[in-house]
Amino acid sequence: MAETPDYISTNAGGVEMAISMEHATPEPGNSELAQLYNAAVQLAREKKVAEAHQVFKKILKLAPGHARSQNWYGVLCAQLGE
Repeated sequence: MAETPDYISTNAGGVEMAISMEHATPEPGNSELAQLYNAAVQLAREKKVAEAHQVFKKILKLAPGHARSQNWYGVLCAQLGE
């Protein structure tokens, strides 16, 4: 039985994009942003792509410059075909 890789990957427009779950470190603190980010990463780990996408979208409304969320959001958008 083949192992499932521990990353999310997609090929959008001929460009391979991936995020390794190993590097999905938690956002420190207990702020609303940290709670949302950590919940979104957990959803992504569980391969709940559409749900994670929605939470990252909410994060970027709260903090448009949050780089890690921008990265996740881009990969998830590509994976969903957006």
